[in-house]
Amino acid sequence: MKKILIILFSTIILSAQAQTTKNCYTPISNYQFQQKYNSIASQKYEAQKLTSAKNIAKGNCLSSEQVKKIAVLFENDFNRLEFAEIAYLNTTDKSNFYEVYDSFAYFSTVFRLHDYIKGLEGKTNTNDDNETAIISFPNYNYPKYSDYVGKKSCNSVISENTFLTQAEKMSKGKSEDSKLSFAKNLIKYYCLSTSQIMKLTSLLAIENNRLAFAKLGYYRVYDKGNYNYITQLFTYEVNRRAILKYINYNPNEESKIECKVTDKDMSDITTQIKKQSFSNTRMTLAKQVIKAKKCFTTDQIIEILKLFTYDSSKIELAKYGYDFVTDKDNYYKTASLLKYEFDRQSLLEYYRSKSDRQE
Repeated sequence: MKKILIILFSTIILSAQAQTTKNCYTPISNYQFQQKYNSIASQKYEAQKLTSAKNIAKGNCLSSEQVKKIAVLFENDFNRLEFAEIAYLNTTDKSNFYEVYDSFAYFSTVFRLHDYIKGLEGKTNTNDDNETAIISFPNYNYPKYSDYVGKKSCNSVISENTFLTQAEKMSKGKSEDSKLSFAKNLIKYYCLSTSQIMKLTSLLAIENNRLAFAKLGYYRVYDKGNYNYITQLFTYEVNRRAILKYINYNPNEESKIECKVTDKDMSDITTQIKKQSFSNTRMTLAKQVIKAKKCFTTDQIIEILKLFTYDSSKIELAKYGYDFVTDKDNYYKTASLLKYEFDRQSLLEYYRSKSDRQE
């Protein structure tokens, strides 16, 4: 009887391990994949999508094409990257994994995924995705946000596990500039507590960079009332006074965050969209990029609209982009891309109704 129990227990352990990293040669069937894909897409919140996708990636063998289709479901590159890193371990055709790169909006994230894959080469144990991020921070007095009821810049704080994972990635940056760039991108996509922003700031060695990031973080912090704690990060009194003055005298100047899409951004964006073979994939990516970047000009939206052949697609994307342009007074120009007068007038009427509701 004991032998039977031992065998059963061993089988359970091996089965649990196999569901993390499998010897994958054949991907799940199209029918199975569609079911799992639908279960991810049906999740209401981004965090739930990510959890569902990661669980599916850990427990199933997927092709590069299947991984790419799931990656497109996410709203930002940070979540795509976290999912792709886990999915790579159980991908059946790793030599084709470069196809997944097309699902990312920014080259900087593609490079991080590429570096991650290169780092796995030569390793015999590929069960890294289950390891908890291990990173230490200086012994500062970090404020608690759990009972905070004061002024907020965002609605809910990133989970501690996700934060630690991202902070560890930042700490491995090859240069101070790469770390600062990573931190700036992180606060664009996530709501952080003062404590978390302090910890990210501590990973920067140069005080001027710490000050620049601390100023930017003030407009994306959950517990704004605790932000004076960040003065602990500065050695020089002049920098401590500078951040306190910034907090006390400029609490509402959201314009301090530069809101624009650069020419280089546009070049990267149009290149990525052009790479997509299918119109629906182009549409999904275009919407994701527009939502993530937010601060487009009318002319930039027109540049994106020109990448679509059919007027129906142009109309759909033009309507979607209306809420994300900085010069709405010029948005009527998008109607000139349409072939028929009826469609042009219909689109202009849509803009007028949107404008009336917002006034």
